[in-house]
Amino acid sequence: MRRELSAYTNAKKDLLTIFGCEVDLPAKVLMEAAWHVEENDGVSFLHYEQDGEKLVSVIVNKGGVPWMCKLNDITLVVAIDCIKFAFILKNKMRTENTGG
Repeated sequence: MRRELSAYTNAKKDLLTIFGCEVDLPAKVLMEAAWHVEENDGVSFLHYEQDGEKLVSVIVNKGGVPWMCKLNDITLVVAIDCIKFAFILKNKMRTENTGG
């Protein structure tokens, strides 16, 4: 079990390093989740679906801008969902903001 835990810890650290995260964050990997970002009065919100439920989290600002890092086919979004999470989402699953 120690080997699996070590592999998980190292893989998570390596993954966050790819996105330039200098802090350790819990991560939700939602590769099949539809998602979009909305801005309201200077606050950005991540709207996403998980287990058939539509959820909203507040995106954390870093350097005065929403903390998001887009790579080729995935995006990391750091948001608060009771605690601060790094969300890793597939770019092709991003939907248009429909205002609701």
